[in-house]
Amino acid sequence: MNCMSTVLLALFLCGCASAYTGPVRDRTEVVVKWDADCETMGLDGARGCATWSDTFCEIHAPKPESFLDSRALQTLGHELLHCLGAMHE
Repeated sequence: MNCMSTVLLALFLCGCASAYTGPVRDRTEVVVKWDADCETMGLDGARGCATWSDTFCEIHAPKPESFLDSRALQTLGHELLHCLGAMHE
């Protein structure tokens, strides 16, 4: 398994511990912006967020400092699940 596959697997396995509706999309185009500017979307205190345009999903999340930055990687994985259609209950 190459490095990118390992990172993607880790992102899918991380995420929210609360109940959710699972992913409904098989694929999507994702743009990641290394910021957590979610307050402009009314999400005060959120570590990250995902928004949709007509053609792609945009993730705003803190940039991981390393492969060991589990909190930032968990946030990125959580938001990726939203890009695939997962929703909080």
